[in-house]
Amino acid sequence: MDYLAFHFKITPFFPHAEILIQNLADIGFDAFEENPEGFVGYVPKNQFQEEPFKALLDTEVFAHQYRMEEIPATNWNAVWESSFEPIVVADTLCIHAPFHENTKQYPLQVCIQPKMSFGTGHHATTYLMAEQMLKENFLAKKVLDMGSGTGILSILAEKLGAKMVLGIDIEPWAYENALENKEANATERTHFLLGDASCIPQTETYDFVLANINRNILLQDMAHYVQALANKGKLLLSGFLAADIELLDTEAKRLGLKPVCINSRAEWRQLTFEKE
Repeated sequence: MDYLAFHFKITPFFPHAEILIQNLADIGFDAFEENPEGFVGYVPKNQFQEEPFKALLDTEVFAHQYRMEEIPATNWNAVWESSFEPIVVADTLCIHAPFHENTKQYPLQVCIQPKMSFGTGHHATTYLMAEQMLKENFLAKKVLDMGSGTGILSILAEKLGAKMVLGIDIEPWAYENALENKEANATERTHFLLGDASCIPQTETYDFVLANINRNILLQDMAHYVQALANKGKLLLSGFLAADIELLDTEAKRLGLKPVCINSRAEWRQLTFEKE
């Protein structure tokens, strides 16, 4: 799959770059890479929506410039391998690529073949989810990971002791990469499906539901997540900005969830709820 890369210069960076990233994600952009001047946003060429893109930029009031380039799919591995560094979370978890060395001092290891930045732990939302998971008890629990991407959170859940993990993602590239990462980590109790919330099994309930997506999908599908959640189970959400918290909190409470905690990293947020 060919991609389009949009190189944005944003002034000032915070919070405008984070807001634009969220809005671009809502119209199909699925990977982002921050840099000192702004960020690069990536979108599959065959999914790029020119009119919504132009309309979005016309509504932005901050200073921005961009240039576009086309990137053949065959370039992805080289792009990410050249810039991907190990990520360490809470001095416990190391997220690394197969070519990294000297990571064995950390008790938890997750090996990810870097193909998209959202799935490597570099993005704040993935980091926040992993950080919160380290605080939870996954031993012998059942886990549903919605928008599982490269499978990083699913794999981590098994490594934290989950007895069964199901990851679901709508993107074919993410599904294929998740299968590769499942094999690389020898995670036998983790399985992946290609699809959306309609693929959630109706015969199962889960102790944890993980959803690191974007605000619109979280609001759209939260009722499905709650239905799949066992009593006293926890819903971990990320993929949104501080300004989105009120909407998500209101919907969660409407569905019978109790707020547990909120975490932040730059402008991004992570929320945890419990089913009462």
